[in-house]
Amino acid sequence: MPHTPLSLLATIDPVLRDCAAFDLVVSEPATYALIHSISEDLTQARHLVLGEQGVVEDYWTELNPGCFGCAVAADAIEALAALLATGMARQVAYFAPLGFDPMPLARTIDQAVGEGALAARLASVGAIVDTRASVAELLEPLTLSERNIPSDAPERSVGEALLAQLSYADLIIAHGGDGAGGELVEHLRAHDTLLTEDLHGGAVHPLVFGGEHDALAAFGRVDPIAIQPWGGPSEHGTWTLDLHSPRPFHPARLLENIELLGTGELVHRGRFWVPSRPDAVCSWDGAGGQVSVGIAGMRGGHRQASTRLVVTGRGSERERLMRAFADSLLTEEELAREPESWLGEDALEPWLGAAS
Repeated sequence: MPHTPLSLLATIDPVLRDCAAFDLVVSEPATYALIHSISEDLTQARHLVLGEQGVVEDYWTELNPGCFGCAVAADAIEALAALLATGMARQVAYFAPLGFDPMPLARTIDQAVGEGALAARLASVGAIVDTRASVAELLEPLTLSERNIPSDAPERSVGEALLAQLSYADLIIAHGGDGAGGELVEHLRAHDTLLTEDLHGGAVHPLVFGGEHDALAAFGRVDPIAIQPWGGPSEHGTWTLDLHSPRPFHPARLLENIELLGTGELVHRGRFWVPSRPDAVCSWDGAGGQVSVGIAGMRGGHRQASTRLVVTGRGSERERLMRAFADSLLTEEELAREPESWLGEDALEPWLGAAS
């Protein structure tokens, strides 16, 4: 028996989510949408199932305590399995909770399919964005709590959440036209990510349900090791700056320059390394005035260490960014000396953990 095509759709916009769900279910017979929502106190999940006949089901469940993301993913699998078990659906659109990163949800769905818990195939992972609002949503310092989006990280910026959705997606549904917001989305879209401006189900159905999600390709779009400056048009003033060097950051100078590198109306992604962790690939992500750093993984002996930040913006920060980047790197004189002679206390330990 062939598996039912299933699409995972992520957004931060409840109006676009509801419009997309309605358009998808009415445009072709036996198409169903599961809209997954989380209560404000993060203890319950709502499951709204829509079909061409209207609301099919609307029920709440208690989320398991502990890991919030794990509980939401497990709840999604249960709800999807119940819908698929009815035999009603020829294809299913699963709308993730607002603001959710689609990557862990997609991995959970793939695992459930592989284990036989879901009689489906993951056809696509999509992101739905309103380009009329995307400049403000990606670049301005607005948090999820200020946007009334339930989250276990309420102070996370809306821009970071939206960037995670756009970066991982196989398909971006960009509603609202080209303009400055469309241009910004184009700069952030990977070259193998499909883009459509049509929200209406009839035209977008083949893109949503006709393919097959490639987890490796999708991870490559967000992997700091493989970060690329996608770029795009500049009619509305959008630019992308590719800052790269084989040299590491000096931990103390990086902290001194973090505000110069990270503040402003910018979206930034990338990787860096520091002498105290020569084999670690450190990640750099930010949007909406926030910057997040961490350990993305280990480099291994076959990869050459390098530092690369890809920054997209619309303002006059480019000269400032280039100076701050250059100043944060080790000098040739420092590289020629033993790190113990100049490194001192590891200034990045609070963010990266103790070096091994």
